[in-house]
Amino acid sequence: MKGFKLLTTIFFLISLCYLLGCQENNTNERSNMDWRVFESERFQFSVNYPAEWPAFVQGENSTETPDAGIMLDVDGDPNSRIFIFGQLGTLVIPYEPGSRSEPLDTKGGLKGDLLIHEGEDSVFLNYSIRESDLKSFNGRFLGASVTISKEQYTHLEPIICEILRSIKLLH
Repeated sequence: MKGFKLLTTIFFLISLCYLLGCQENNTNERSNMDWRVFESERFQFSVNYPAEWPAFVQGENSTETPDAGIMLDVDGDPNSRIFIFGQLGTLVIPYEPGSRSEPLDTKGGLKGDLLIHEGEDSVFLNYSIRESDLKSFNGRFLGASVTISKEQYTHLEPIICEILRSIKLLH
């Protein structure tokens, strides 16, 4: 009977950790990292990201594209990417069967929704800041899109969530 209770407790704790997804988490790995700040003049937001991750600014100096922001190669891997962006018009986030959604608030007080879909070998995250927090944005939206292998996501989830939580408005 004691073994069953212990097994049930362990299963419950593992399930709880999985369900919490991007909840607040403190790890030594994050606190020991050097971080940079990207500021989008075009969409008036900033985001923090690990300094050693390759970063590419996209669309900041062009009105030809409806979106602009920063593309990060996750842990230096160009096959795993995070794009944090502002966008003109409507932000459409695809919903895949089997996806789950959870609220995710930034440290700056913005409220958003994180849509998580796990494929066979990859995890796809789509994050959008709620329109009610962007009233001064006049038809502009903030969001992020993440494509990453399941193995990397398992290891780097706290860092990815820290990046998403760091998004804030500049004004």
